[in-house]
Amino acid sequence: MRIAVVLLLLCGSAAWGQTEHDVADGKATFRSNCAFCHGLTGGGGRGPALISRQFLHGSTDDDIENVIRNGVPGTNMPAFDFEKEELDHLVTYLRTLAGAAPKTTAVTGDPVKGRQVYERSGCAGCGQTARPGIAKGRAVAGKSACPIQ
Repeated sequence: MRIAVVLLLLCGSAAWGQTEHDVADGKATFRSNCAFCHGLTGGGGRGPALISRQFLHGSTDDDIENVIRNGVPGTNMPAFDFEKEELDHLVTYLRTLAGAAPKTTAVTGDPVKGRQVYERSGCAGCGQTARPGIAKGRAVAGKSACPIQ
């Protein structure tokens, strides 16, 4: 009985160490290939934030791997040619970023009036506020160009 418990603990520790290693490898890959556009902590920048559980082009591991491997035509997201293990570790790391997403609460307000403000203020003309995942409008000289912020 004691031997079984010891083996179970040792195997569990080995599996945990592998996952920890996978996350560390994925983080290194992210920082050297993705952080320039998605931010050092995945909070967004030139590219969308990656700290939510839902992504624009799919949220399964296969969807995420497909976007990374093939890029997104018509956007600045290029295709990357990672080894399978490297790609798996990157997705594992991206999954840890989901816990960094700010907690959301229901937003109150009138969606019709909100749409009117959006249209009247020219928000649709800003290349970044028209895309999901971007928190602020295009920055001009270090300040947001959004007229309603």
